[in-house]
Amino acid sequence: MRKVMKKMLKVIGIILLIPIVLVVGFLVLASFAKAVPVNYVDEVQTGGDIEAKYLAMGSYTVKDIKVEASEDSKYFYVYYPEDLETVEKKYPAVVMLNGTGVLPKKYKALFEHLASWGFIVIGTDDGSSGVGKSAELPVTRRVTKRPAVLYTHVFTENHHAAAIGPHDVP
Repeated sequence: MRKVMKKMLKVIGIILLIPIVLVVGFLVLASFAKAVPVNYVDEVQTGGDIEAKYLAMGSYTVKDIKVEASEDSKYFYVYYPEDLETVEKKYPAVVMLNGTGVLPKKYKALFEHLASWGFIVIGTDDGSSGVGKSAELPVTRRVTKRPAVLYTHVFTENHHAAAIGPHDVP
């Protein structure tokens, strides 16, 4: 009777272990996938001229930097028009929040695309953006004051200049 119970417990354990291993394997694989494919501007089909125009890359050459952040976010990833370093001009800022733990490194193609159209794009490395504290910091003081190249170029005179958007909001 004991041998039968031991065998049954082993079988039940194996049956329970298989789905757990499969789920963990799937999650590991999913963590390496890009949320926005690198060549999405070439793959997406549009329905009109305006959509096609803005789906293409803009005219700005893009640079990017990684800036140390606070305890809430390890880093801010900033993509911006290269002209920002030499031209006296203000640029609108877009702060991209993750929606469900998807960090900015998965959105590199999207960030480059927006920056090519003249936006300073800031991604927060905050795994749970929650109440938005990590979204406010890049524009108010963390990123716009360090490095100095960004400080004078973020368009902050109009509070509508910074768009903040988690990726999973319908």
